[in-house]
Amino acid sequence: MSIIVKLVELDNFSPYLPRILNVYSNIVEFEELECLPNLTEETLIDLVIDISKALHFLHENQIIHRDVKPANIMTRNFNHHCREQYVLIDFGLSFSYSKKDDHYIDNKTGKIVTANLGTSYYKAPEVNEERNYHEKIDIYSLGTSIIHLLMNSQKVQVTANWKQEAKDLIWQFLEFQQLVLRMVDVDPNNRPSALKVTECMTDIRHNLSN
Repeated sequence: MSIIVKLVELDNFSPYLPRILNVYSNIVEFEELECLPNLTEETLIDLVIDISKALHFLHENQIIHRDVKPANIMTRNFNHHCREQYVLIDFGLSFSYSKKDDHYIDNKTGKIVTANLGTSYYKAPEVNEERNYHEKIDIYSLGTSIIHLLMNSQKVQVTANWKQEAKDLIWQFLEFQQLVLRMVDVDPNNRPSALKVTECMTDIRHNLSN
């Protein structure tokens, strides 16, 4: 609840996050992403652009989502946009953090962040290993979400060897593949920031439109 309060109190807001107070009301209609069939690679690029913008907003305000996955990404129709927008929901595992002496601290508990929380398939290695982690775990989770969705669209069964299988998938756009694989690098320092993901994906999308 503290994260919800912090988000609501912010002067600026991101359109790629839910309107917290009425997210489950009849006023705003959402459709679960996993129910959408045949997601194309171009659609996934749009998804990454929107969700990376949401993550950049959170990370700029020192909030880590910690449970990015397809089930927590929903579509929303904005009247002034020509396409559906993707919205990141569910802040149940989110927390506010700060950096102190090269460690990342949970502001609520005052402890170094090592809790092994999140959804198994989408968790970064450092979370599973209960090492101190930071906002790049959200980048990893977004990358694994894209790989999972692409595997589903190509009818590829997800196994424990999914990283190798991801390289063997049929990728229509090489730059997209390269960026997603960087997002799931085992070393968090090698993963791009949410802002960098947005910039790179926007460039890719622009090139596709020309």
